[in-house]
Amino acid sequence: MEQSFQNVARVMGASEQLIFRKVILPASSPWIITGLKMSLPFALIGAIIGEFMAASKGLGFRLQLYTGLFNTTGAIAVIFILMVMMTAFNALLNRIEEHLLRWRPRAPVGGEATEVH
Repeated sequence: MEQSFQNVARVMGASEQLIFRKVILPASSPWIITGLKMSLPFALIGAIIGEFMAASKGLGFRLQLYTGLFNTTGAIAVIFILMVMMTAFNALLNRIEEHLLRWRPRAPVGGEATEVH
């Protein structure tokens, strides 16, 4: 499908840069956003693990420090901060997705199929 849109844009005289900006990037943006949504928790976990191993400040360092000192309140506070950060990042990605994909048609409510007459 995307190839046919590219061909139509070429026939209409679009440059390769314009084809990329108007056809390829919008068509691939759902996949890019999904990849970001999937990788963001892993990136946060990786940063926390890195701070466990070799940091002298940061949330991962604090979490390790509080658990080592049996400070349950501090450890839960750090976990709560991480949860709020992840929720904020997810909300930001959802807003970006809504903005970038406003061109995409909405699915019919209730999964109803539309009939063509």
